[in-house]
Parts: sequence; structure tokens; C-alpha cells
Amino acid sequence: MKNLFQNTVMGDSKICDKDSKLKTKTNKSFKMNTADGKTMNGDEIKRGISVDFSVLKDTSVTTLPVVGSPSENACGTNLQWQEKITIITPLLSRQMILPELSNCLAVQAFLKMCNLGFEIERRSNAAAMSPTNTVPFIKIDKYVIGGLEGIVQFVNTKNITLTDKLDNNQKVNLKAFFTLAMNKFNLVELYMCWRHQETYKNVTSQKNGSVYPWPLNWIQNITKRHQVSKQLKNLDWKEKTLNEVIFEFEVFCEALSQRLNGKSQFFDEGDTELDACVFGHLFSILHTPLPGNYLSDTIKTHPDLMKLVNRIKKLYF
Repeated sequence: MKNLFQNTVMGDSKICDKDSKLKTKTNKSFKMNTADGKTMNGDEIKRGISVDFSVLKDTSVTTLPVVGSPSENACGTNLQWQEKITIITPLLSRQMILPELSNCLAVQAFLKMCNLGFEIERRSNAAAMSPTNTVPFIKIDKYVIGGLEGIVQFVNTKNITLTDKLDNNQKVNLKAFFTLAMNKFNLVELYMCWRHQETYKNVTSQKNGSVYPWPLNWIQNITKRHQVSKQLKNLDWKEKTLNEVIFEFEVFCEALSQRLNGKSQFFDEGDTELDACVFGHLFSILHTPLPGNYLSDTIKTHPDLMKLVNRIKKLYF
């Protein structure tokens, strides 16, 4: 069975072929338990086996046709969407780490909720191509839009929205939770990947610089870690302990669970960008084993969150 993020190369076969031949040093003695109890070594992590998206159906992978109008959950059904949508992401198996995987899946979920087809293009230099220096970003005709929030806003300008059935109070709550979710997930995932030493040494550094030969891979990791550390410092997250980060994540998951209140979606009127965002991050955390599996273990203690993940996976993927 294919993975959700199967490589789809569009005019970039030479780059991807070259990238696949590059090698980096991996700590073979390092072992880690996956979320389903399997044991993996460093070489398996480097090859990308650590991301288990095989639980999703084949119908969700690679290229989806560009369709004419959004689904029943979306408004603006009279509009014919004619532009081709291409999602640009880093290389899955060799390069993407947890924050990038989460954001890529959240964008895919949102576009699926809007019933908008898309193609996926893998680029080793995707972040450098992005207008926000983050991934993923999308290309639509002459437009290049980065980040889930920017993509949502752009789609809304095309008279396609998932929130027209919400009243004003619900829209305010949606915006607040959506902003909170993006910020909290981003901080937690960045901390775990770049500040948690065991994760950085055995996972992040092996994948982030994998497409570059030595010493460029070393320089890439040092540069990126410095950028992330500066970002976390500005938000008072750099010096947090692991226990403090886990506690903040537990509190956040509890807030999301209380908002769901026994349901598998945040609003009875239908799925929104908040559902897409939460699904993308939760699913990626659950299926991306990290040392200790602290985050995935926290999610599993909240049945409502698991229900949301399973429902969206089954409905859209």
C-alpha cells in the first residue's frame, strides 16, 4: 500500500534522482520504538520508514484531479475552479521532519475538504523556494502562496469557504482556536525536533541535512538549528524543559478535547480549516515515532481527538 506522501515528481526527476544517491552518517546503534510497538534503528529512520502513512488508503496519494467545485461542506458551489493547484513539499522519505509533515498533511486535508484537486511536487530546495521560507506552499497559475493560513485566505478569495454556515460568534471562536492550534503545534514540534537533544541527534539532523553532501549537511543543520533557537527564544520557549513542553501540550490537548465535547468535529455545521489543521498535526505526531513518544502518548489519552483523526482519515483519505 502506498503512503499518503508518495513522491510525485513533476519536471524534477533529475533533482530527486540525485538527491536519492546522497548519503549521510547515521547512528546505527540508535533504536526507537514506534507508536505501534515496533523497534527501528537509525538507518530505518534515515530512509523515512519512521513515518508510517501506510494506514491511509491508496486513493489519497500522488496526483488528484482538479475539480470544478467544492464539496457539500464548502460554500461557493457555483464557482468553477479551473486553475491547477500544485503543492510543493520537501522530499518525504529523506528530508521532511515532523513540523513539515504536519503542515503538508494539514494543507492536503483542507484542500480535500474544499473538494479541490491538487498535484504534489517534491523539491529538495522547497523551503528556499517558498515565499515564507516554510513548507508546504502552493502554486496556482501565477500565484505562490505559503502556509496553511495564507492558503485558506487565498481559497476564500475565490468564493470557496468552509465557514459560511457558521454564525459570527462561531467564526470568532474558530479564528481563535485556529490561531492557537497553529502556534501551539508549531512551538511544540519545533522544540521537540530542534531543542530536544536526543531527537535532534538521532532524527532531525539525519533527515534535515540528508540531501546535502558533507560538510554542507552539517552547515545546513547548524544554520537551521540557530534560526529555530532564535525563534523559540523570542517566544520564551528556548529554555523550557522537556517536562514543561509536555505539560503545555497536555493542557492544549485537553482544551481541544473539551472543545470537541464528545464529537469528532469542532462545529456541527461541518469541517473547517481548524479540523484540517488539528488533523494534520495529530496524525503526523501519532505516526512519526520520536524518542520517548511523549506527544503521541498524550494524544492517545484523549478519545475525542482520536475520533477526529480516524474520522477525517476515513472520510477524506
